[in-house]
Amino acid sequence: MASRQEILSRLSSERNLLVIYGAQSEASSQAMDTALRRSSWGRWRTNLILKTVDQVTAADLENSALLLVGTPQSNPYISDLTKESPLSLHGDHFSFWGKKYKNTLDVVTFLYPNPKSAGRAMFVITGFDEEVIADVLDNRLRNHDYQVLRSGQRIRLGNFSQERQSLWQYDAAQDQDFEDDVVLVGTSDHFRFFAHKSAPDHSLLSEIIIQREKNHDLVQSFQGAQRSIEDPITYMLYTSLEEKAVVTNSMEFAHVDKRTNTVHVAIQDGVRGDQVNKEALLLAHTMIGGSRHRVFEDGLGLMISQEWFGTPIQDWMSRIAHAGFTMPASTLLDNASYQQSSELLREPLAAAFVGCLIDEWGIDNFTSQFSTWNPTPDELTIIEQVWSACIESSKKDFTEPVRLRKQNMHAFQKGFNFAHEGYGIINGYGSKAASAALSRLSEMGSNAITIIPYTGMRGTSNPVPFRFSNSANDENDGAVAHAARYAQSMDFTVMLKPQIWVRGSWPGDLNMESEEDWDMFFEYYERWISHYALLAELFEIDIFCIGTELTRATLQHQDRWIDLANRIRSVYSGQLVYASNWGEEYENLTFWDAFDYIGLNSYYPLSDKEDATEQELREGAQQVVQRIRSVQKQFNKPLLLTEIGYPSTEKPWMYPWQENRQNPSNMEHQALCYRIMIESLAKEKWLAGIYWWKWPSFLERGGENHRDRFTPNGKPAEQVVTDWFSTF
Repeated sequence: MASRQEILSRLSSERNLLVIYGAQSEASSQAMDTALRRSSWGRWRTNLILKTVDQVTAADLENSALLLVGTPQSNPYISDLTKESPLSLHGDHFSFWGKKYKNTLDVVTFLYPNPKSAGRAMFVITGFDEEVIADVLDNRLRNHDYQVLRSGQRIRLGNFSQERQSLWQYDAAQDQDFEDDVVLVGTSDHFRFFAHKSAPDHSLLSEIIIQREKNHDLVQSFQGAQRSIEDPITYMLYTSLEEKAVVTNSMEFAHVDKRTNTVHVAIQDGVRGDQVNKEALLLAHTMIGGSRHRVFEDGLGLMISQEWFGTPIQDWMSRIAHAGFTMPASTLLDNASYQQSSELLREPLAAAFVGCLIDEWGIDNFTSQFSTWNPTPDELTIIEQVWSACIESSKKDFTEPVRLRKQNMHAFQKGFNFAHEGYGIINGYGSKAASAALSRLSEMGSNAITIIPYTGMRGTSNPVPFRFSNSANDENDGAVAHAARYAQSMDFTVMLKPQIWVRGSWPGDLNMESEEDWDMFFEYYERWISHYALLAELFEIDIFCIGTELTRATLQHQDRWIDLANRIRSVYSGQLVYASNWGEEYENLTFWDAFDYIGLNSYYPLSDKEDATEQELREGAQQVVQRIRSVQKQFNKPLLLTEIGYPSTEKPWMYPWQENRQNPSNMEHQALCYRIMIESLAKEKWLAGIYWWKWPSFLERGGENHRDRFTPNGKPAEQVVTDWFSTF
């Protein structure tokens, strides 16, 4: 029988996955087909071949990697092909590794070898209800072989043994049964508090319980509250964001599940999900009712609770209003637009918006409109005027934010760009693996990191809204906060550097075709970057980078960037930088007075010779330093090398910006470039810090045979950096 690595490697090579799905009605079949096509199964270079059970041939089974989806009744291939697996199917339940699951909301998903095709993979997603199965198609957790979900939450997780003598057998050390881990840790009049594995310390738990009851009383005292809570709310506490994401598939600081009357909250060092007051939303929903407008539901509970992340709502509103990062009423009242906006900005805005309407209408009129009101165009015009007046009033309350404490601002920043690799919960920014990777940097003498959440664009001239990284596997806000807080605990300087990934190109090629398109681009960019400015403020991140390598956007519109930097300072009180691209952009920008640092992504070639000698490379490095210095002197500001690096390939001095995985590996050439550049920069007083590109979020990514060429992890260049960082 083939191993996990062997069957997944073959899938990666063949890139075809035959999806066999069953449904008991035409409508269910169509819904399943749509859900599969929209799911993540077709990403990561996998070609999905969808077939219903009546379209499958014996040859299909014998020559394909499989994904079996459906109930045992709707998809008989599930019963037929899983007989040798740990799944046992029965009329009213299924068993996995001998444990019975009878809840109609239970679904099991697992990877196993295809019994009809040696060496190929078989994935199975099955349960009792086709709609429930369709809902969890995207709840994939990479790096694990199986999971059992209930209401979309993981209640069991694990891996099969991959030892040759026990291949695909049960491995107790890798089996996690979350049902058995949940313990009741406290009760109050209206809440029951549960924790996974261990409870917070007594004083913290008492604080959490008292605040929850306070929020209950605030909501109940609201004049529109008509109902009381019949059943206690379940308040689930997780010891880390990673644990919360593994169980719930959400790395949000806190979220609510209205179906089960549950609040899920992560509490870890430096991250307090309870301070988001999500239970106020659930309390308002229960006691006042639901609304057709998401902004009303979010805003009412938060307005009543009065605080967000430990600060009064009005304080946040005044800063957001002064910065000009508000949203029109039409956006707030449109559920689709509201949902696509920044969660960090929309929550305090929603609370302020609801408060504004209550002040204008009165509580009774507001609550009478709460559930079903749909504004006419004339009403919306009036609401826009009322909301604009509230925004202007909030601006008057603005006070200049106190600069963030500089306890982590080192005289010289010895850093790395910290890359969210693997795109999984257990190996990305929010994981224990990321903490270990950061600890390794500390051991190397590093004292600074850059955290990089990405968004994407498909073209270079079409302005489109930017997507926020918010799935459990992405560089989401919780994951960023975890990495930042852990780095801060080791006295690291932390920079947040959001970036745009452009398919088939790079940000420097973004060039809109008209001024109208540029206006739209900057509007979308502002909505996106302001989210991260607020995130940087919430977690006291030392440096915020407002853009990276946007060559055409900066050179053609420098005034816009000065304005954006000034406005960001209303919500963010740390240090600002922009990461310019080497060459044309860096050498022609003049807006540096708006920033605390000059930022440069330096990929200047050291030589254009394939056979360059060490002396020639040193001379080339000195020329690079001179070009950098000549610009820095014009503005007399400290400079950060926001990126610099060399891939571990042949002759990286010629094209330092090219990873080119097809080039032969040469780790000594990488180390040589590192050493020569360090020697050239070591005595430059104007240099405030250096951030090498790049260091992975899990240490297995690196070394001689790994395809990631840029990282020095596990390569001779790592020792070169360690020797330098350790000398000062």
